[in-house]
Parts: sequence; structure tokens; C-alpha cells
Amino acid sequence: MCESPLFAWRTIALALILSMPFSLPAMANHDDKPKPFGELEYRSVGPAIGGRVTRVTGVAGDPLTWYFTAAQGGVWKSSNGGQAWEPIFDSQDNANIGSLALAASEPSILYVGAGEANIRGNVAQGTGIYKSTDAGKHWRKVWATSGQIGTMIVHPRDPDMVYAAVLGSPFGASKERGVYRSQDGGSTWQRVLFKDELSGAADIAIDPTNPNILFASLWQTKREPWHLRSGGPGSGLYRSLDGGNSWQPITEHGLPSGELGKIGVAVAPSNSKRMALLKTKWVKMLLFVDKPTI
Repeated sequence: MCESPLFAWRTIALALILSMPFSLPAMANHDDKPKPFGELEYRSVGPAIGGRVTRVTGVAGDPLTWYFTAAQGGVWKSSNGGQAWEPIFDSQDNANIGSLALAASEPSILYVGAGEANIRGNVAQGTGIYKSTDAGKHWRKVWATSGQIGTMIVHPRDPDMVYAAVLGSPFGASKERGVYRSQDGGSTWQRVLFKDELSGAADIAIDPTNPNILFASLWQTKREPWHLRSGGPGSGLYRSLDGGNSWQPITEHGLPSGELGKIGVAVAPSNSKRMALLKTKWVKMLLFVDKPTI
């Protein structure tokens, strides 16, 4: 079971889909209408580093401050809207970064997960989760591990409440797989969702209007020397209504049948009833106009 890892564009693809002011059927029936992104032009804002960008985030209310992480390039920050970038993670023990989460209620607090979960032929294992309380000037490791961190999110109003989707080891069974939660700013972590040692957590999203509602995906996968094994009974989509204390699988409501691979999930901040899933094996984009219910 091989899967083409086209996830480097995952964040951009989900953001574009969620920002569209129409449903997918409307796109198909009104091809003659002007395209909302028809005049959009892309340009490189740097820096010129090797490898792929894994996460990008900005600061709400501050259009000039941006952060991004790279698969083998650490963490970078711009304070002038992308005109110049500086590395802010070079003093740490790992440059292979897969996750970056900023506390919306306290933008100086950042969480970084080492170990890219978009596992490819040249995957390198991460060393844990790091935290900065001064916008990236200083860091401390708040959780040590050996494996990949899929995604991290911070409660929109509580900077000490943070969740991590931990994929675990890309090369074999791992006891540390699953979704973890910290309620004390990373000092301690509790695993709140676990399937088995072959299926790690790939992604997690929070409803910004009701932070007790969470969505997470699990991915059964293994990186072998000759190919990537992806998909299996351990893969799936889950929802929590109580801040992660309990989880229920989502199996219907338009989801495709059959074996699942990696699933990316996002909730539109402008309309929390709208969700997007990037489901691959190979790649499918699904848009829920109303969030699926259990």
C-alpha cells in the first residue's frame, strides 16, 4: 500500500478551500462566473533554504509577523511581512520540524513539534515538543520523544491548554502514538486518544467558537526502506465534544467507504459549520457545509 505524500501543500489547500464563499456544487454549476482567485499571483518571499515548508502561521491583528517551519530547516520568523527572515531555532538539537502552534490569546507563546509527520523516503525522526514564551527568542523542551509530531493546536482562550497529534516512530510500532493534551502549558502531558501501536495521530483541529469540540485523525502507516505502507483498519476520523476527555469515531455522513489513509482536517474560523478534509489514498478533498455529527 503506497501513498504519494502530497502533503507539503496541505495547509495552503485547506486554507483556500475553507475561504471560498460557495459550496462545491456551486463551483460545478457556475463555471462561467469570475473565479475568486483568478487574479491571485504567487511570489517567493524567501528565505532560500532547502527542503519543504511544513507549517506557516501568522499573528491575528499583526499582518507583519509570520513564522514557518521547514522539514530540515528549523523555525523562521519575519517581523516585516516577509521582507526578511531570521532563523530562531538553530540553537536546539533538531532542525527537522513538523508542527508549529501559536497561542492566539498570548501570541508570544509558541509550541514546536520536531519530526515531520509527512513521512517520505528521507524522513528523519524528531526529538520532542518545544515551547517559547518570548516569541521565539528562547526555547525549552517540554516533552522528549523519538518520532514524529503531526499537528499541534492551542486553545483559543487558554494558552496553557495545548493538544498534540503524535504520529510516533515512522519505522515501526510505537507505544507513544495518539493524541496528547497538556493543561499546564506543556509541563505534563496526558494521552487522550489511542488506537494501537501501528496507528498514530496525523492531524487535529479545534472549533474556534466552541473549543470543547475537537476533530482528530489517526493514520496507520509505516516507512519501509523500499516503500511507504499507508492505510489500514487503524486509520480514521474522530470527534470529541468535551475537550478531549472522550472521543467517538465518525464513519458516515458522506465519508468514503473502504480503507482510509492519511486524513487532514480543518474547521473554518469564519464559519465553524464548514469543515474540510484532505483524505488521501490517493487524494480526495471533501467539504462539509455542516459539520458531521456522531
